[in-house]
Amino acid sequence: MKKLLLILCLITSCISYAQSNSPACNGDNWNNCYGERSQFGEKYIGQWKNNLYHGQGTLTFSMVGKYIGQWKDGKYHGHGTLILSNGEKYEGAFKDDLFHGFGIYYNPNGTIRQKGLWKDGEFVKVNIANESTIESNAKEYGISDERKKLEEERRQLAEERRKLEEEKRKFNTKPPVNNTQDNKRQRCINLGLAPNSADFQQCMK
Repeated sequence: MKKLLLILCLITSCISYAQSNSPACNGDNWNNCYGERSQFGEKYIGQWKNNLYHGQGTLTFSMVGKYIGQWKDGKYHGHGTLILSNGEKYEGAFKDDLFHGFGIYYNPNGTIRQKGLWKDGEFVKVNIANESTIESNAKEYGISDERKKLEEERRQLAEERRKLEEEKRKFNTKPPVNNTQDNKRQRCINLGLAPNSADFQQCMK
């Protein structure tokens, strides 16, 4: 379990770093950027791809609740926390807007209602003791491969962000200023030559 928690912490740290380095969204096409938008009683702030919530972000629903976590193509996908307005909360893995993988569902008073494995939104296994037990039970319910796919998607996202940062650095790098002519002009003036004289023009060559 300690290893699992460490992995989740590392993933969260990497996502936070990538989020802080995402360029701001602007224009009509929000792609590989970070921005805020409110529409249809919802407010989302986070990362975007192809005008869809994608990466890390927070969506607040009017009168319903809030989701904080990872997204893929506009859907909850990866690790996240869903908090309902009545105080109920789910924290764990998602796939295509559904609970999928290891997760914990809490009552409004903070006590655990269900803890274990979920598949396509349905609770399928309880009494998960440690990470090895999680993995073995995940294989039993066909969830293990999804976990591997999520890890691969995270690696691909990290590579995309790295390329984006590289392009941003190239864009922000200014070419060195060529001061050769200015230096020559100052040297000729220091020699006491008149700027319009033939000697000055010869000095500038």
